[in-house]
Amino acid sequence: MPRSLPGEALPDRLSPSAVADNPSPSVPARRFAIITPYYSRTGDEGRAGGLRTYSHLVAEALVSRGWLVDALCIDPDAKAQPRELGVEAIPIHLPQLPWRLGRFEPLIGGLVLLRAVWRLDRRHRYDAIECIHADGIGWALAIVFGRRFYLRMHTSGRQHAGFSDKTLAPNERARVRWDRITARRAAHLVTHSRVHAEAMAVENGLPIDRIDVLFHATLAAPREVDLHRADRVLFVGTMERRKGIDTFIQASARARARGLPGRWTAIGRDFEQWQEFARREGSDATLVGPVDAAALASYWVETRWVVVPSRYESFGLVVIEAMARGIPVIAARGGALPEVVGDAGLLVDVEQPDQIVAAIDRLVNEPGLEAHLRDASYQRYHQEFAVERFAERLERLLTEQDRGRRG
Repeated sequence: MPRSLPGEALPDRLSPSAVADNPSPSVPARRFAIITPYYSRTGDEGRAGGLRTYSHLVAEALVSRGWLVDALCIDPDAKAQPRELGVEAIPIHLPQLPWRLGRFEPLIGGLVLLRAVWRLDRRHRYDAIECIHADGIGWALAIVFGRRFYLRMHTSGRQHAGFSDKTLAPNERARVRWDRITARRAAHLVTHSRVHAEAMAVENGLPIDRIDVLFHATLAAPREVDLHRADRVLFVGTMERRKGIDTFIQASARARARGLPGRWTAIGRDFEQWQEFARREGSDATLVGPVDAAALASYWVETRWVVVPSRYESFGLVVIEAMARGIPVIAARGGALPEVVGDAGLLVDVEQPDQIVAAIDRLVNEPGLEAHLRDASYQRYHQEFAVERFAERLERLLTEQDRGRRG
């Protein structure tokens, strides 16, 4: 079984001023580097999805425990950002090879990344270095930094291709091979659900007990939904087959035919290619491109139910974002979604849009169900997915591994 990290009772929310003025004395002046495609304070929240959200989560969590965090950004457009509230963003520009040489990108990119991180480490001496499991670029770090290196295992390139009915190109196959090498050489492997830990163990030929499970988290949000005004049925995420956008659109058309309430709205990248599909299905769902945090907040206030019809999710951040607001979730039995939802939502078959419609019908017509799920969602968020709980678990993981390294 993968190893999961229990938590303790913690306060409801981190205070940015408390983070800045009263860092935890338990681990003074420790330093953490996270290698990530995305980290920005410039309001481009709609651009990067889960990886950006995760990078900010890790940074805020560790700063709240008294760490200094360097976000090493490998996005080609990344810009340096001076340290603020314990976090400094440092761009690392990897080479962009011509398409025909794409299969060499993990090899060359890994060496360039190693050189940059090695120089920073000579200056700062990081206590831990974390890299995402993507694009095959972490292999050299895993070899050189040994027990200080952590690999965070997100949805893999092979999984993305499999659920999109897509054949991997030669450069993508090369990245998958280098990702496998990285996973096998990494001293510490971490992912965010037991289901995904099992999938990664199989894909990379690893024993399951090598992978630690650390649930994602999100900030608490006000329970400000006005049921007299909230009528949106919301989908948030990249609009692709793996995320089940086709099922969402089909369900919206059938709900309309049955006269059920709700303004069906989908927000995310690649929305243009699904507009014709929506017209063919007779759906009146509104498809919207990525939006910034302020605009997304306005959608949340008007949302009554969230639908997450993914065929596979290694976690499902939108689920806990809904839970933090006490919004009932209808989720597919895809990947880790049942593990995350627990008994605080309704589960459906992603290939059966009528089941989503039936779930909406239950929420409308079954006395007490919607109120029960609102309370259950909010309680589950505070029990499992609050940022404070994540911070305590993450520091415990790093501290235990550090003791093992020194022992």
